[in-house]
Amino acid sequence: MYREDINAWRVMNCPKTIPEISDIVMIMREVIKDGYFEPIIAIERVWAQPNNAVRSAFKFGTNYGAWIAALSFAGIPYIEVLPAKWQKEYKLPKDKPSRKRQLRDNASKIVKQTEEESKTRITLKNADAIMICTWLKNGGYNDESSRK
Repeated sequence: MYREDINAWRVMNCPKTIPEISDIVMIMREVIKDGYFEPIIAIERVWAQPNNAVRSAFKFGTNYGAWIAALSFAGIPYIEVLPAKWQKEYKLPKDKPSRKRQLRDNASKIVKQTEEESKTRITLKNADAIMICTWLKNGGYNDESSRK
């Protein structure tokens, strides 16, 4: 999450459990209700790959569905964005390992530019979220009609 009003990033790994997802969404709901800010929430519309193990694919889908359900039940609008849509802005390599490393490097530069003393640790796990947020912040998404 990027907070423009304080020029800072808040980055965390995806919660491992559905109750943790629900807790985060409820906190967001309270912050929105109190009028501190109105976020634009993007969920990357992805799917399990054929080479994923069945258990891994199921866990992946459960997590994705938990975010959609929690946001919907809380009445918080969100958008779904395909990886190809936000990634095309960054002219990334085709192969996944190189692409992920470049996203991590780009995210590190962005966070360092906005924070005087960067305490945010950028990893392969959270770089995509920072880059999606940056894409949104730079006007990458402007079709309010498809917010869910």
